Amino acid sequence: MNIGRAQEQMLWSIGLGRERGEFVFPPTTDVTVVQQQMQPRQRVLGFISISTATYAFMLGKETYSAWAIEKPTKITEDVRSLLRGLGQYDRNQPVGSKELSSVAWKEAGAAILQQLTGNAPPDAWDEFDELIIVPDRFTWYIPFEALQIQKGDEKVALIDKVRIRYV
Repeated sequence: MNIGRAQEQMLWSIGLGRERGEFVFPPTTDVTVVQQQMQPRQRVLGFISISTATYAFMLGKETYSAWAIEKPTKITEDVRSLLRGLGQYDRNQPVGSKELSSVAWKEAGAAILQQLTGNAPPDAWDEFDELIIVPDRFTWYIPFEALQIQKGDEKVALIDKVRIRYV
């Protein structure tokens, strides 16, 4: 009986103790190391959300830029509009061809992309072939493939311009 209590006490201290672990996961890596491993026409679009703001960064082989997302709550509203425009009202509803052939959702898709990229010009998407997305918080729910690049009156799906991968 005493052995059982001693084992339980040991497990309790292991599970709830504040002992520092030897390993950090994911392992920390210097940004320059990541840039060295990138191809010239690859970009990383990453998001970091903290309690008061959301930030985005774009990382290329030789370039780096960062900006604050202006209105994250507006983006979540636009994502809802986009998904509803695609026919996703609840998790059990089938999506029909009528919803997919509609173009109403494209407006929300274009607005989301502009907000996420700090109003990047449409020509910026011609500079690379592959986009690696590192989502955080609400950006996990964004269907980046369906986002729209607006050039004048024309809208082109992001997936038609660049390959998209997620990390």
